Amino acid sequence: MASLRKLFGPLSEGAEWIATVPRIGYRFAGPVLVHNDEPETPASDEATDLARKPSLAVLPFTNLSGDPELEFFADGIAEDIITALSRFRWFFVLARNSSFIYKGRPINVKQVARELGVRYVIEGSVRKSVKRVRISAQLVDAGGGNQILANRHDFDLVDILSVQDEIAEQVAGATEPEVLKSESKLAATLRRGGNMNAWDLVRQGIWYLHQVTQATRLRARELLREACHLDPDLAEGHAWLAQVSAGVVGYGWSDNPAADAREGMNAALMATDGFL
Repeated sequence: MASLRKLFGPLSEGAEWIATVPRIGYRFAGPVLVHNDEPETPASDEATDLARKPSLAVLPFTNLSGDPELEFFADGIAEDIITALSRFRWFFVLARNSSFIYKGRPINVKQVARELGVRYVIEGSVRKSVKRVRISAQLVDAGGGNQILANRHDFDLVDILSVQDEIAEQVAGATEPEVLKSESKLAATLRRGGNMNAWDLVRQGIWYLHQVTQATRLRARELLREACHLDPDLAEGHAWLAQVSAGVVGYGWSDNPAADAREGMNAALMATDGFL
């Protein structure tokens, strides 16, 4: 890196071409001029669906204690929350390298969400007393500009790794239903406006699936069938259809268990092909 800096030399205003990002690495800091002679083409349906898929960023947690050793603990919590949330396949979670560029910087959630291209942001803080630690976490809908979840967790600071795991599971477990609720409301609004795509149908279907009654499960199946018909290549649509079909049969809510089980199996196979 030193050789590259020497080769480039300084910019005219005295700044460096390559900037150091603490604890992350390096980034190119020089001016960029983009030449684009290609005519603009409309985004594909696939790109549009991808852009409308729910997305979330976990920002570095702020260390409010002034204890430098707690900095690693705060970073570890954010990283573990990212890992825990990544298990949910129906929304995107940005990788650590993308969100941690904001570490140590004043944060405007709306601006951060716009720069990262996400709708939801989790931010939080860590505060330590003698033998206890308090973690505060907020889930913000940057699109609407409102806070939709705020939790506070107090723990005895005995085993740091166990505490990190427990906090991550609690935050992730509380976050997923709130994102689902928010996305379902948005999907319902789009449906009334006649502007639904496959992803909108999937996220609304997921919401109905989590309401464990016969009527809501059957409604979820209708929405997920419609999503699969609208976009046969959307693996998540088939995956959730497989799950809801299994539930309809398992709870005894099927008029034709053999046919519904077969539909669920076929959907699972389609989902597997899509994820490979």
